[in-house]
Amino acid sequence: MLYVKYFTIQKSTPSSNPKTDSITLVGEVLERVVILIPSGHVGLTGLQVYYGDYQLIPQPKGEWLKGDNVLLSIPIMFELPEYETTLKLRGYNEDDTYDHTFYLYFITVSRETATWQRQFINMLRRLLRGLGV
Repeated sequence: MLYVKYFTIQKSTPSSNPKTDSITLVGEVLERVVILIPSGHVGLTGLQVYYGDYQLIPQPKGEWLKGDNVLLSIPIMFELPEYETTLKLRGYNEDDTYDHTFYLYFITVSRETATWQRQFINMLRRLLRGLGV
């Protein structure tokens, strides 16, 4: 399943008092998160994604995802503790002129699909190591 969230943070929102929002995902495994940070953010904004107190993105805990004109595709393979799981978003915007939006895409899959993907990746790694790559 694909879930989409547009997370807009108003101008002059400090990291000491970030905006929060949430998204509820249905599924067994959060396979991937794709994030677009459009041109214009110029490192003045930051984003964090949490499950409860556990910071999923970025690592390590306490860091902020920043950038400008960046498209990230992040493999997560995070087993969702409940079939309906709520993730929390936190964001700041130090720009004093413009609001900014992060575009987030969450992809969930079944445990069976996630297991198949893991097995395929491990098999491919063993094959490449055997070839000396």
